Amino acid sequence: MQNAKSITLPEGFLEINSGFGYSPLLEKVVIPSTVRKIGYNGDSRIFEYCPQFKEIVYNGTVEQWNAIEKEENWKTGTEGFTVHCTDGDVSE
Repeated sequence: MQNAKSITLPEGFLEINSGFGYSPLLEKVVIPSTVRKIGYNGDSRIFEYCPQFKEIVYNGTVEQWNAIEKEENWKTGTEGFTVHCTDGDVSE
């Protein structure tokens, strides 16, 4: 995945606990509304060292996005990005 610019996770995912870290070209991830937790695998954060990362498309509402359990420092390695939900955007 190190050369991917965009990754789409399929419906049914409940937890993201391993990352896309060290993917220097990654710009966008599409996350299904079924996700309930964003964690990490103990070695690196989900988006660690993804300098081009700018966007999540979340297939749920802003309220659902805010309800997802997110590990501390889950977005380490990014310089800020936007989460596009079905009813609005969230800046992270």
